[in-house]
Amino acid sequence: MSWNEAAGAPLAGQTSWQAIHTHDKLQEGQRVLILGGSSDTGALAIQIARAAGAEVIATCSSRNTELVKSLGADRVIDYTEDKWSDVLAEHSIDLIYDCGYDAASWNDVAQNVLKEKTGIFVTILTVDKLIESPQYLAEHPADFCGLDGDSKPVDLNSTVLGIIVGIGFLRRRCCADHCV
Repeated sequence: MSWNEAAGAPLAGQTSWQAIHTHDKLQEGQRVLILGGSSDTGALAIQIARAAGAEVIATCSSRNTELVKSLGADRVIDYTEDKWSDVLAEHSIDLIYDCGYDAASWNDVAQNVLKEKTGIFVTILTVDKLIESPQYLAEHPADFCGLDGDSKPVDLNSTVLGIIVGIGFLRRRCCADHCV
C-alpha cells in the first residue's frame, strides 16, 4: 500500500464501516446498493459489504465498471446509461449507502427500492431537504444518520479496519499521484 493510499484509508474506511456495520448491521445474504461505487468511500464499502456476505450492487460510470467489479460488486449499474431506480426491483434492497451521489434520492426514488419496514438509507451528504413523505415515515421505521469527521470510532472497529487494511484485504482506488 502506498503512502497516499494509507493516508486516506482511515476516514474513508471508518465512514464506510460505520455505515455498513454500525448504522445498518448488515447481515450475510442481505442486498446493499452503493451509490458511487468508484468513490473512495464506495470502493471500500463494496469490499466491507462483500466481506460481510452481502450481495453488492454498485453504481459508477462505464469507465469504472471493471474496477468496481474487481472490488467485489456482484452487479454494476452504469449511471450514465441507466437509472438505478428503473433497473432494481421494487422493495428489493436492505441498505442504500449514498457515497456522494445525491441525498435527494431519498425523496425521489429510494423509498420504492428499499425493503418495506426494514430498509435503511445512509448518506455521507448533507440532507438539507425535508422528507416529503410523512405518510411513508408513519408506516415504516426509518433510520437516518449522518457521518462526520468528528465521529469517535469504537476501538474494535478501528482495530478490525487496521487489520484488514494491513493484511491487504482492503485496497483504495488510486490514480497516478493522487487518490480519488
